[in-house]
Amino acid sequence: MTSIAVDRRARSRRRLRLTGLALSAALVVGACSSGSDDDAADDTTTSEAEATSTTLPPCEPAEEAAEPVEPVGSEATGTLITEAAVAPGPHSVLTGVVTATTSEPATVTVVATSDDPPIEPPTTEEGTDHTVALLGLHAETEHAVAVTATTAGGDTETVELSFTSGSLPEYLPHLDVTVSEPDAMAPGITLFNVRWWGDATTATCTTEAPDPIGLIVGLDAAGEVVWYYRSRLQVTDVTATPDGTLLVSVRDLLIREIDLLGNELRELGTRAVMEYNPADLAGNRFATDATEAIDIDSAHHELYELDSGNLLTISTEVVDLDAEAVEGMCDGATDPDGEPIPDPAAVVADIVVELTPDGEVVQEWPMTDYYDPLERPGSDMCLLPNPLAPPNFFYPDQADLRDWTHANAAVLDERTNTLLVSMRHLDAVIGIRYADDDAGPAGELLWELSPDGTLEVLDGEPAYHGHAVEPHDDGTILYFDNGNGRPGTTQAGGDEPTYSRAVRYRIDPEAGTATQVWEHRDLTPEGEPVFAGFLGDADELSNGNVLITYGGMTNDISAYHSRIVEVVPGADGAEDRVVFDLTLGDRETLGFTAYRAERLDLYAPSA
Repeated sequence: MTSIAVDRRARSRRRLRLTGLALSAALVVGACSSGSDDDAADDTTTSEAEATSTTLPPCEPAEEAAEPVEPVGSEATGTLITEAAVAPGPHSVLTGVVTATTSEPATVTVVATSDDPPIEPPTTEEGTDHTVALLGLHAETEHAVAVTATTAGGDTETVELSFTSGSLPEYLPHLDVTVSEPDAMAPGITLFNVRWWGDATTATCTTEAPDPIGLIVGLDAAGEVVWYYRSRLQVTDVTATPDGTLLVSVRDLLIREIDLLGNELRELGTRAVMEYNPADLAGNRFATDATEAIDIDSAHHELYELDSGNLLTISTEVVDLDAEAVEGMCDGATDPDGEPIPDPAAVVADIVVELTPDGEVVQEWPMTDYYDPLERPGSDMCLLPNPLAPPNFFYPDQADLRDWTHANAAVLDERTNTLLVSMRHLDAVIGIRYADDDAGPAGELLWELSPDGTLEVLDGEPAYHGHAVEPHDDGTILYFDNGNGRPGTTQAGGDEPTYSRAVRYRIDPEAGTATQVWEHRDLTPEGEPVFAGFLGDADELSNGNVLITYGGMTNDISAYHSRIVEVVPGADGAEDRVVFDLTLGDRETLGFTAYRAERLDLYAPSA
């Protein structure tokens, strides 16, 4: 790989120029014939969907629904508890806020009971003014709310309140739960973002886009909605912090932190939203006056809090290519209309970034330090990307720009001092030394898991176009293998059905091996292997179960949908047991998908 000298402080602002590298015919053919048409779906945005013209008439309004139930609170007084009240939450009809004032310092315990399991928030710290959030309520349910104050001397008093939760909003997506075994499931709610895709190809009318368009949903073990958050902009990911707040990725442009009542605590804006592309097609600004600018181009696909309190995300940069070096790279490649695809002028390359909580850059790991787009062009170098979609959307003034690495996961394995990065368009997961240690300097590439990587895959096969790598203390990694372009399958010109799977590998860098120790696949209702051509996730849960998100599924009428499955892995070769199975989207009319799903205890800090 050509060595590129750069000023690290200015890295994300500059463009690199790569020159004088030879391309083998095999690489050119591989890059231009990958069949990665899945990314056309991956990269479609709501803005594009809204801007697309149609000859279909608007759909007739549905039959008028029953008058929605509004949330209703109550008040009470006592002696030790001089004032107590429960009011609807500020942003959701499924939340409530209990306030209590005591005549002397005391702790306060709140218990909300109904026909459902009780809601028991943590006891407050000793004081005289207390606020407690009621979370995880079912819709249209009356709760008896007991508020108990206890002083250090043992005096106690309980006052009784009542709270009725409201009706679910009409904009929530269709949910279909076919399997639910709560006793075998890991505790907590299943939390995921929701993305709307519009009507199926068989639609006879055009459905109005949901308002608002950004949505996160939380379900209980039965698949009932017990938590939601709405945003005026599309939500692309959500993760929990150790403090019990949520980090929300908004359109891959903004980093937002909210509490579980939906209150926005802070928002950081990348250069893509603050400078390069500040408004949508209608002229609506993405950022607000409260958004704080940060010094990276974007923040996409990954966002979570490290043990240090810093944030880890993935940004991008534009890398110019030498015109002579790329001449002829895309000869023979055509777009859907049969027109020739021009050679790339530049690529979007990914940079893993560590930020302070305030958004200051701590350190960066540019993928150009490890790979060269001319030596390792990947699957999409000769495919025309969607200019209205990430990552090209970040750089509206750049022509002939290609999505090169398409990194979609970055996670730190503290135990081994290894930063793991998944790059979809390179079919690769790599391990990078995170910090200096006795074995060598920070930033060194330690291994690569891919069809042609440094690790030999034993007892299984490599992953293709995967998502969401997750390390574990036993030396294994979980990974969602989308399966695009898997050799021997129909997507790669073979006869076998294309499929996606969750897979676990045992990584042994010293031996140079990645041993497949487990995989899980599912079938569609029609009996075909489940294939999610884009999006996806696989998480090990607190009880050892695995939560799998088949994110970007579609069918013959282009009704996009997701499948979220919790499985108990079979021991000693036994068959896995599915204990939760949810389909998001109805598979017939409107399309909805989820990027990743998490399991969250609403009243416990994140692990």
